[in-house]
This record gives sequence, structure tokens and C-alpha cells, in this order.
Amino acid sequence: MSAGLERRYRWLLACYPAEHRRVYGDEMLGVLLAGAREKQRYPGLHETVDLLLTAVRLRVRRAGAGLRDSRWTDAVAVLGVLAPVVLLAKHLRPVTDYLGWALRVDDPLPFAVAPTGWLRVAGWAAVTVAVLCGWRLVAAAGAWAGVLGEVVVLTRSDPTQTAVTIPIWWSLALALIVAVTLSFSSGGRGVVVLGWRRVALFGAAAAVAAGTAAVEPLLGTGGGGGHDIFVFALVDGRWVRPTALLAYAVAALAVVVVVAGLAPPVRRRVLALLAPMVTLLAVVQLELGSSSGGVLPVYAGPAQRPFMAATPLLVLLAGLAVLRRHERAGQGSSA
Repeated sequence: MSAGLERRYRWLLACYPAEHRRVYGDEMLGVLLAGAREKQRYPGLHETVDLLLTAVRLRVRRAGAGLRDSRWTDAVAVLGVLAPVVLLAKHLRPVTDYLGWALRVDDPLPFAVAPTGWLRVAGWAAVTVAVLCGWRLVAAAGAWAGVLGEVVVLTRSDPTQTAVTIPIWWSLALALIVAVTLSFSSGGRGVVVLGWRRVALFGAAAAVAAGTAAVEPLLGTGGGGGHDIFVFALVDGRWVRPTALLAYAVAALAVVVVVAGLAPPVRRRVLALLAPMVTLLAVVQLELGSSSGGVLPVYAGPAQRPFMAATPLLVLLAGLAVLRRHERAGQGSSA
């Protein structure tokens, strides 16, 4: 029998979960080699497809069993509470910015919050209230309606306007994360696991992050007025960026405090699931240009967009890998 055929069969069997290979690997390899034709060098197409599909089914089944673990269900439930608050804070920032300018400028503003902006705030506020009240189905339906709304906005936007389409793509990604999370979370369980004090603390931190959008208009210096908003607001950059970074630091500290009291297995899972969403929020806000027409960053070019899209996924995979390694190491030390 060809050594190359055996090696290629082993490559296919490597797609199976490690525990399955330990129990059945040698037996499967023996059956495959016994059924091979004389002088056969490669696995047949039919058996290759069958082996790969079986490996996928086994891995999906294992993943489904893992998600039914109470540690994962509690972590998803906690994320189902935190994620809508994060998204609401994100969509509140343009409104806060507009209100800041409205307080600073007496004349009518030359710009306004788009109707879609107000709808986003109202919609995600309603989803957040539904989550806090334990109305999971209502919250999930509202989140999926938000996803549909972002798709509609994206289809109607000009694809050549990078400054417009990139924030919409990230709004869609954030909404999709929230909708999927709420679809699998247990109604009211997240609030029970967190406790109302931690929920209130996280909400206060999100309010601080949303409120920092008013830093630019309220700390602007200079003169002018009328409809020339850019002449009026000669912003002192020494205050704007440090204040924004301070807001993110406050929000990050709140996340640490909120999850610190959770059971360690749940806490590690919450951080692994929350990290991609925090990454998305940072990508949206950091250097996407100021609300008064700043310049887009270098990573907003076409060549950098795939990297932007892959960053949250890479963060999630890295978090899951670290979690798995940590728990395997813990099991080994306890044994």
C-alpha cells in the first residue's frame, strides 16, 4: 500500500476533533486503507467529501454542545445586556455633538442630525429597555429590525463616499452582533447574572462615552458665527483628543469593574465575546474624522478595508484561543 495514500488519509482525518481521532482514528484509517484499490495514490472524491462533511458535522455538534454549557449561556446573556448599551452610546454621539453645537451657536446650524440618526437612537433605546425588562423576543426582533434598517441605508448610500459608507458598514456589523447575541440569550438572565448595580455602572460609563462628543463644540475657541460653523469653532486640539481618550479609559475601566465580580469562567467568556465589539467601536470612532469634517485616516483606503473587516474577527479568534489554552492548562494542573 502506498505510503503517500496513508499520509493523505491522515491529513483528512486531521480535520476530525482530537478526541474522536484518539478513539476511532486508527480504526478509520485501517478501514480506508483496506478499501483502497491496488496502486491507488489519492483518496477518491466521494470518500474525501464524505470524510470532510462528517468532520464538519462532528465539530458543529461539539460547538453546539459547548454553547449549551451554562458558562457560555450566562456569558451570552451578559453580553445581551451590555451590547445594546454600547450600540446605543455609539449612535448617541452624533446627536450629542449636534446638541453641543446648538448650545454654543445662536444662529441656525448649517447641518442637522439625519432622520436615520434619530431613528437609530430611538430604536436602540427601545431595544435596551426591552432587554432590561427581560423581553427577549421583543429585544431580538428590534435588533433584527435595526440590522434591516442598516442594510437599507447602506444600499441607498453612494459607494464612492468613503466617509459615509465606512461608518454604515460598521453600524451594520455592530447591529448584527447585537441581534445574534439577543437571539441566543435568555430573557432577563443577563441582568440577574450582572446585578442592577453593575448594569447601572456600565450605563453610566456608556453615557460618559456618548457625552464626550460634545467636547469639540463646547471647548471650541475663536470667533465667527452665522452659518459658518467652521469659522466659529477653532477647536483647541489639546483638549479634544485627551478628553476622548479619557472617555474610552473610563468605559474600559467600567467594563473591568462590571465583569470583575462574575464567576471566573463566565468572566473570561464575557471578555472574549465583548472584545470584538469594543474593537469595532474603537475603529468607528478613533480617527474616522471629526464630526466637523475631519480627514479620513490612512487605513480607510480600499487596500486597508479588508484588514479593518478582519480585525474584530481576529480579536475574537485570539480571545477564544487564549480562553481555551487557559482552561486546558487549568485542567492539567488540577489533574
